[in-house]
Parts: sequence; structure tokens; C-alpha cells
Amino acid sequence: MLLNLKSCYYTTTRRRMFNKKTDNIKEIINQLNNQDAIIVVEGKKDKRALEKLGIDSKIFLLNCDKKSLIETSETLAQKSRQVILMLDSDPKGLELTKKMKNHLQSQGVHVNTKIGKTLLRLANSQVVESLDNIFLK
Repeated sequence: MLLNLKSCYYTTTRRRMFNKKTDNIKEIINQLNNQDAIIVVEGKKDKRALEKLGIDSKIFLLNCDKKSLIETSETLAQKSRQVILMLDSDPKGLELTKKMKNHLQSQGVHVNTKIGKTLLRLANSQVVESLDNIFLK
């Protein structure tokens, strides 16, 4: 009988943690949809994953026209004074985040990296393109 109580407690605790995590993710999605900032992602799969989550903000593809990072940051600075960098947490993505943040800030753009990092952490993922499976876990 004690084993069944422990199992029930464990299952209930896991369910509560999952529900809290899901609520936090939904809150982040709402924040992203209610901002005027442009969301920057690395590629088409990343954009598709965000759209599947219901994020309908302006999404800018970093690697779509093969411009340099400086040219890309100039283009973004002309479009918006607020940018959310939502790049992967792998070594390449972290390096891109660092460079883009520096370029954008030098142009007077407010850069937010926290939202993307939080969303990836909550999803236990390093890559944005896997976020479309977030509610299937």
C-alpha cells in the first residue's frame, strides 16, 4: 500500500510540474505575441516551429539572404528599435547571439535574449526548431 501512495504522489507531483511548465510556456508565447519587437531566428525550421506554437509576431530569418551580420543588424535597426534574439543554445547559436547582440546594440536597438533562453530551458532543448514538439512531451 505504501508503494502505491508513493507512486500516486510521484505522478501527481510530475503532473503539477508539467502543468506549471506548460503555463509558463504559454505565458511566454503570449508575451511574444503582445510585443512590437521583431523575433530573430536562424532559419526556416525555427520560424515554422514558432508559428506552430502560435507565435504570430514578426519573425525575421537570420540566414535568409546571406547578408553579413553587420548588414543584417542595420536592416533590423531600420525596421525596429526592439529585437528578440531567439537563436539556438548550441555553440554556433551562442556565438551568433553574442555577435548580433553587439551589432544591434551599437545601432541603438534594445536586444532581448532572455525570453528565448527561458523558452529553450523550459522545453529542455538547445535548438529552436524542436519547440514545435513542446506540448507533446
